[in-house]
Amino acid sequence: MSSSSSIEKSPANSRLAERHGSPEQNEPDSGTEHEEHGHGIEWAELVRIAFVALAAAAVWFQLWEPFRHISVIGIAATLIGGYPIFREAFANIVERKMTMELCSTLCHSLQVV
Repeated sequence: MSSSSSIEKSPANSRLAERHGSPEQNEPDSGTEHEEHGHGIEWAELVRIAFVALAAAAVWFQLWEPFRHISVIGIAATLIGGYPIFREAFANIVERKMTMELCSTLCHSLQVV
């Protein structure tokens, strides 16, 4: 009898396995992990990313600047591109939580000003 088999069959390890579950039970299913956390890319996200990229190019080449010191395209790109983070930050403010999204939103808002 090897030492590893005696460790696996010991009463302490069986109680530990019952409390915490076996390693096979704790491993997430790779198919459901993406569905639970929403890591899939949707078309709306791709359109938003493309819009921000085109808006950044338009600001860089100054294609349309109706006001001298304010970039309307840049502000629109900031609001549309940052919408998911702004939405999460607003939810965190309502819940009175300080999260990375809220810190990021505060920092980016100050940079825009």
